[in-house]
Amino acid sequence: MVYGKLAKSGWNPETPLIIISAAPVYGMGLIESFLHDYVYPLKVLGIEVQNSLDFEAWKYNGKGFTELLSQIASWNPSKCIILSGDVHSASAVEATISFPDARSLAVSQFTSSPFKNMSFIGVWGFLMKLAISFNSAKRRKEIHRYCDADFNIIQGEEESDPSFYLWSDRLQYQLIGKNSIIELGNNIGLLAFEGTDLRNKFIRNQTG
Repeated sequence: MVYGKLAKSGWNPETPLIIISAAPVYGMGLIESFLHDYVYPLKVLGIEVQNSLDFEAWKYNGKGFTELLSQIASWNPSKCIILSGDVHSASAVEATISFPDARSLAVSQFTSSPFKNMSFIGVWGFLMKLAISFNSAKRRKEIHRYCDADFNIIQGEEESDPSFYLWSDRLQYQLIGKNSIIELGNNIGLLAFEGTDLRNKFIRNQTG
């Protein structure tokens, strides 16, 4: 059904495919881990936390994440471009997904959020920025992950036996500005196409 709508729109396989996702498919691992390991346990205990700290990470739904990647790969785009927001930060990710049946999928994801309302403020914002400053250096390197048969997404090199994993990927967060992989201030993304090349720029709102 979805492919039928794609065909009617004039889109063809082996050409770029743009997907709009409310929340990033490839989330910012630093933030997701911080929320999952520290903030969410406090929320479960009834301790008040900042409402803007949402728990939307795709990586904690391995089955849904796998089904999405497989569906996109079955359409056979030359590249998948994901535009997203709703997570109170900006980032850019390049990923290559490989499947045991030799299929592959190239993904470029650009996330911009928010333009007007600041989110990471107060004590939670301070802790978030502190965690990012300590861990952002290692996130600049290429990250390898694979998904096992139980839909667990595991960081590390894929297993040598293709029957063991459902997919593997290699992803890298792109630098925003001079030395950061994330923008927590108000911003808006500007994406430009030049043939098969993409140029992305995050414009910071100095007045928000």
